[in-house]
Amino acid sequence: MINTLDPKKAWGYDDLSVRLLKDAKDFVCEPIAHVLNLSLTTGIFPNKLKVARVVPIFKKGDRKLPGNYRPISILPIISKVYEKIVNGRLLKFLEDNSLFYEHQYGFRHGYSTKLSLINLINQITKYTDEGRMTVGIFIDFAKAFDTIDHSILLKKLEHYGIRGVPLDWFKDYLTNRQQFVNYDSAQSFNESLSCGVPQGSVLGPTLFLMYINDLPNSSKYFNFRLFADDSSLFHTFNSDERHVDLTEVCMNMKDIIKWCNANKLTINVNKTKYILFQNKRRHFVISGQLIINENILESVDSTSFLGIIIDKNLTWKTHVYKVCNTVSKKIGILYRIRHFVSRKVLVMLYNAFILPHMTYGLEVWGAANKTNLNSVLILQKRIARVLAFKDYRHPSAPLFLELKLLDIYKQYRYMICVFMHDLINNNLPHRFTDYFSFINHPYETRTKSKCNINVTKFQTNVGKQSISYSGPDLWNQLPISLRQNKKRKSFCNALKQYYLQI
Repeated sequence: MINTLDPKKAWGYDDLSVRLLKDAKDFVCEPIAHVLNLSLTTGIFPNKLKVARVVPIFKKGDRKLPGNYRPISILPIISKVYEKIVNGRLLKFLEDNSLFYEHQYGFRHGYSTKLSLINLINQITKYTDEGRMTVGIFIDFAKAFDTIDHSILLKKLEHYGIRGVPLDWFKDYLTNRQQFVNYDSAQSFNESLSCGVPQGSVLGPTLFLMYINDLPNSSKYFNFRLFADDSSLFHTFNSDERHVDLTEVCMNMKDIIKWCNANKLTINVNKTKYILFQNKRRHFVISGQLIINENILESVDSTSFLGIIIDKNLTWKTHVYKVCNTVSKKIGILYRIRHFVSRKVLVMLYNAFILPHMTYGLEVWGAANKTNLNSVLILQKRIARVLAFKDYRHPSAPLFLELKLLDIYKQYRYMICVFMHDLINNNLPHRFTDYFSFINHPYETRTKSKCNINVTKFQTNVGKQSISYSGPDLWNQLPISLRQNKKRKSFCNALKQYYLQI
């Protein structure tokens, strides 16, 4: 467990660094294990490990406002070792007993923002294709980690089956905690904590997941998507409804507010927005407003969700513009240093600092129309010419093959097929069986013998953006020998070579 610690991480108030602990691990592992075993058997967490050094990290906005800083708790290194061991056991218990809400994607092994995005957008595009409107409410909790009530958290842990000595351990872990603020050269006095879980701790995120885990039980009206404290609610109206009354949504929001009040969490109404997802070719009459605690929520055409800008018509134009703006600023760096490093290093820098901006969430926004995606392709062509020391008139296609780079269209197909491979071979944490179905009928047809997948039929271009359409369609186009490759690494390598050659 000590070996897994990052030596670059800051150390706590005791000035014990990770590097020093790693160097001395052969001498201190036995006594540390002895004290930890005593802690686990007695249900007592050492008070010396409960003192946190809080460093405020600026987020955005006015630097003079304390609310624009995120407090990061830096705990003693030994505390993190203890927490890693307990957290691993806690997560295993929760996963083995299927206690997590199925659409909680935060801080869980195998779950990710990408998985949350794919699942959500696939659902919205299917409803939009059916001519239905979906309202999405993107909730922002004010200081969620810092306002957790310890007594409520302990009751929830007991409800989920953590009782006896383990519950005593968590109770002692949460009580008698102290912290002081360290900013530049200034340091405050120690103050006791009566609520919240330490941000920057190992156990904090998991405890928060347990605290918010029953939020979806508060209402059957909404479809919930959770990523730690990023909570989003969705409701889809019937296809025959041309008149949408938001008063109905507002009435059901009262159940969410009631849950928040009972759990002592506050919704930040200034940062909570909502979007009405709809087919731009279908006209809806919208009446009413969304109101929370006498505050009218702002209706927006687009918003950032887990790092992706989603717009109401799912055109992805705003997000593509953001990607192009970010990438274009970084191309100059490659241009300036290309005379001082090898091509191999340049390609590594491209893969490390530029490509992630173009591939994050590409499974969803890569289905945008060519007018939008071509702007990304133009930037890729510039990058290829910079890496290969060619002028702006040189053909780019041979350069992509020479540098072994996939253009944005091939990269989209590649990532969709990798997702399909993971889905088919159970490499994802849970299977989304409504994504597709294999051809399964009693007749021996050519498509059945090739293990093809049914391609879901959609009426609109928006529907064809969904992975339920693009996934099976692109998968069926692959050579059968490639589809039969069960090993993920070799499949990815062969798939990239396949797309480089076509």
